[in-house]
Amino acid sequence: MKPPYVKKFCEIGKISVWIVDGVYVRGKMDEEFINCGQHFEFGFIPRNEFWIDGERKPGEEKYYIDSMVIMYRLMSEGMSCEKAMGIADRTERREGVKSELMKRGLKIKNDKN
Repeated sequence: MKPPYVKKFCEIGKISVWIVDGVYVRGKMDEEFINCGQHFEFGFIPRNEFWIDGERKPGEEKYYIDSMVIMYRLMSEGMSCEKAMGIADRTERREGVKSELMKRGLKIKNDKN
């Protein structure tokens, strides 16, 4: 089996964030791999790695990483995947709303100039 790694995106402490071939992961490892994943959700991902599908929209990485950091921490403390995912999803949505409001605020401010 070939490795799914495309390129290293960044490091967060001891965790390496990798862009991976999502088609390969879904076809050879787990069809449930959608946008991103971490060890406690997908056991085949090494414990010290986060994976992000290479077919993502550029700029979404921050949201995926934020979500995975939350899930990784909660699940490493024993929380169920379902509950950790719910908390991470709410946080991700909140961050998306903040980002959209910031963009709108900047547009309004620029329009006034």
